[in-house]
Amino acid sequence: MNTAQKIVIVAGSIGILLIIGFLAFVLISSGFSGQFAGGVVAVIPLKGDIAGECSSYGGCIDPAKFKETMKMVENDKAVKVIIIKVDSRGGEVVASRDLMKIVKNAKKQKPVIAYINDIGASGAYYAASASDKIVANEFAFVGSIGVKSEIVHYKGLLDKLGITITVVKKPDNKDFGSPYKKNLTDEERELIENIIDKIYDAFVSDVAQNRNLSEEKVKEISERQSIYLGNDAKNVGLIDYVGDIDDAVEIAAREAGIEGNPVVRYIDTERESIFDRMAMKIGYGFAKGLAEIEGTQQRILAKK
Repeated sequence: MNTAQKIVIVAGSIGILLIIGFLAFVLISSGFSGQFAGGVVAVIPLKGDIAGECSSYGGCIDPAKFKETMKMVENDKAVKVIIIKVDSRGGEVVASRDLMKIVKNAKKQKPVIAYINDIGASGAYYAASASDKIVANEFAFVGSIGVKSEIVHYKGLLDKLGITITVVKKPDNKDFGSPYKKNLTDEERELIENIIDKIYDAFVSDVAQNRNLSEEKVKEISERQSIYLGNDAKNVGLIDYVGDIDDAVEIAAREAGIEGNPVVRYIDTERESIFDRMAMKIGYGFAKGLAEIEGTQQRILAKK
C-alpha cells in the first residue's frame, strides 16, 4: 500500500467518524429521545420584536423562521401539543398578522397553548389570541390592542444646521409622511388616521373572533386601558388562566389528553440558528480538507 492510499484511508476513516459524531449531536440536540416518549409538549419561544426580516444574529421574531419551526413540530408525531412562550411587546403590523395566521393554522393540527411570561403586548398578543388557550403570569403585561404610527420630523434640526432639502414631486402627496417637512398637512394626518383605523378594525375583529368576544367588547377593553396584568386580563377575557410555565405545561397536557407526566421539549430557536451556521462552516471545512487531500494524492502519484 503506497503513501497516497494510506492518506486516503486515514482521511476517509476520520471523515466517517466526524459524520457519525455530527449526526449523533444533531439527534441529541433536537430532542431525538422524545420521539419514543408517550407524549411530548413542545415549547417554542416567541421572544423579541416582531419584524418581517431579522438579522442572522437573531433577537427578533421572523414569521418565516417561526413558521419553519412550527411546521417541524407539527410534523413530529411524538409532539402532542405546542406551547408558545411569549415574551414580546409586538412589532410590525404585517408580520404580527402573519404570526397570528401561523398559530391559527397550527392548531388545526395540534392543540396550541400560549403562555405569556413577562409581556405579550400588541402584535405579540395578536399572535397569542389565535391559540386554543392563553395562560399568563400573574404579573405579565397583557393586551395593548391598538395601532400607532410615529413620524420624526428633522426640519427644525436641518434648519439650524443650514441644510436645505429640495424635493421635486408628482403628485403633491408623493412625499407623504416625509421627516424633512415641518409638520403633517391636514390631508396627510387624515390619511394616516384612516389607515390606522382600518388596521385597528382588523386587529379588533381578529381578536374578537379568536377570543370569542364581540368587537364592541374588545374595543371597550382596549380603550379602557392599554395594558392589563394577569388577573385583570383574565377578568376581562383576554386570557383563560393565570399561572407559570409549569401550569401552562399541565394545561397543555390536559388539552392534548396526555396521561401522567409529559415530556417537555424546549425548542431553542436561537441556538439552532447558530448551530446551523456552525454546521455549514464545518461542512465547508471538511469538504475543503478532502479536496486538499485529493490534490496531495494526485501530486504524490504524479511524482511517482
